[in-house]
Amino acid sequence: MKSTAILLMATALFIASCSSTTSEKKSNEEVVESYTDDLDATFNKKYGVKNGTIQFESQMKGANFDLVGKSIVYFDDYGIKERKDTYDEDGMLKESFLSDGKTLYLLIHKNKAAYKRGNTYRGTEMKFDWDEIPSDKKSSGEAIKGPNENILGKDCEVYFFKGSKFAGWKNICLLTEVEGSGVSNKVVAIKIQEEPVSAELFSVPSDYTVQ
Repeated sequence: MKSTAILLMATALFIASCSSTTSEKKSNEEVVESYTDDLDATFNKKYGVKNGTIQFESQMKGANFDLVGKSIVYFDDYGIKERKDTYDEDGMLKESFLSDGKTLYLLIHKNKAAYKRGNTYRGTEMKFDWDEIPSDKKSSGEAIKGPNENILGKDCEVYFFKGSKFAGWKNICLLTEVEGSGVSNKVVAIKIQEEPVSAELFSVPSDYTVQ
C-alpha cells in the first residue's frame, strides 16, 4: 500500500516549475501532502476518460508579483500514462513531467536531460475524488462539498479543503484555487480535447541523457 496524493499536486508542481535549477526540483512524493493509506498501488483507471489533452492557465499572485503560466496535460490508458508540459513566459516549452506507466521522469528540454523521479503511482496529476478523502476530514469540517460548477461545458463536482478549492469531472481535476501566506494560486482548464494522443509523449526522447 502507498499513500495517495490527492491534494495540492497541481499547485506544488507549478511552484516547482518556477525554480531555475534542477537541484531545486522535487518529486511528487516530496511536494504532495498525502492523507490516505488504504488504496492499492495498482490501478486500472485513474480517470473516467480513456485519453485526452487539457490546456491549463495558472495565475500566482503575491504582494509584489503576478505570474501567469501555461501548461498542457496529456493522458492515455485512463491516466496510467500521463504527461504535463510547462511553458515559460515566452511560450517556449520549458520542462515536462511524465509517467510512462512505470517510471516518473522530469525532462529539462534546454539541457536534453531526463531525471528519474521514482516509480509512478498515479501519473503526474492529482486524481479528483471526493470519495477518497478520509471520513475524519469530512466529519471535522476540514473537507466540505460545494455546489457543482460548469467548466468548459463539463458538470464538475466541487469540494473545499482547508479553504482551498478543487473542481473536477470524471476524476480529472480542472480547477485548483489555493491561498496562503499572502500568495494565491489558481490553475484552471481552458481547453479540453477528448481524443487519442501520441504514444511518443510518454517516453524519454532517445537523444536525452537519463540521470
